[in-house]
Amino acid sequence: MGDSQNVLFVTIDQFRADCLFGALGSYVKLPNLRALMQDGVSFTQHFSVCAPCGPSRASILTGQYAMNHRAVRNGTPLRRDTLNLATEARKGGYLPLLFGYTDSAQDPRGMHPNDPALGTYEEVMPGFHEVLRMRMEDDIGPWRTDLVAKGYDVPPFPGIYRPNGDQIDDPAIYSAQDSDTAFMADAVIKDLAARPAGWFAHVTFLRPHPPFVAPAPYNQMYAPDSLPAPTTAGTPEQERQRHPFVDVALDAKTIGSNVVGFDGLEATPDNIAKLRALYLGLASEIDYHLGRIFNFLKKTGVYDQTLIVFTSDHGEMLGDYHSWGKSTYYDAAFHTPLIIRDPRHPV
Repeated sequence: MGDSQNVLFVTIDQFRADCLFGALGSYVKLPNLRALMQDGVSFTQHFSVCAPCGPSRASILTGQYAMNHRAVRNGTPLRRDTLNLATEARKGGYLPLLFGYTDSAQDPRGMHPNDPALGTYEEVMPGFHEVLRMRMEDDIGPWRTDLVAKGYDVPPFPGIYRPNGDQIDDPAIYSAQDSDTAFMADAVIKDLAARPAGWFAHVTFLRPHPPFVAPAPYNQMYAPDSLPAPTTAGTPEQERQRHPFVDVALDAKTIGSNVVGFDGLEATPDNIAKLRALYLGLASEIDYHLGRIFNFLKKTGVYDQTLIVFTSDHGEMLGDYHSWGKSTYYDAAFHTPLIIRDPRHPV
């Protein structure tokens, strides 16, 4: 690029806005994101236009509503000729680097029916250059390989995310320095350190998306009984009566689906509180590694030459209205943070 402006676009997965701007904000430690808020502009009424991951990321990266891009669910193809952030960045002379995923199903037109790319929704949106492949379908490939090389006994996915014990808030089988989040941050820093000015990096962390399991000390960072209880407006039975969709949604995503190996988990106040604490622990882990990336930019002298955008693809119900995940119509599933720091326009 002529002005050597870098772009760091970070999208984390399933992160509620109220961890920064609302009810949970006073309970969770996010010092690096809060510092970025002070250094940039925060959009406190920012909402995802759809969920789950694939449709939301299609909207974020194309600037279109789901009714226009038509990738309305995970696995629904996006037209190959749809303009997106990566294709437009290339017109500006950038090579759009992707660390992670865009959850994009490929347009089958023009492809052979046997093309393996048609068998997944975890392909890369056209225009991006995939640097680090982190896909659940292949056991989070490079991260799993790294764990094995370090001597971990790693079970196949999703066993890699099973708590190392018989309690839902037991730590992960891997240490904090070897987690998927740490691995991603390490890869980003290593790659960008070797690049000249003028890079464009789209960094997509999986967390705090389920499965809810965190390495020590993040699994015990927050006392479950110190956190606010979920927001409700009645019993689960009363919630089901609000709309036929809710009746189906409450059965489709239960509390046990958030923890590997605990399918029959009961939605007791204690279990709900523990999962809410785990979620906040994962958020704090993300914050720590974002801080590492921001400090890398500062130490290498490019922080003030880097446009930083931080957001999430959608939220997480986290027990509110007896719901989990994002297949609801409540704000918790769609209200997401957006922070932009443009060094050319200091606040």
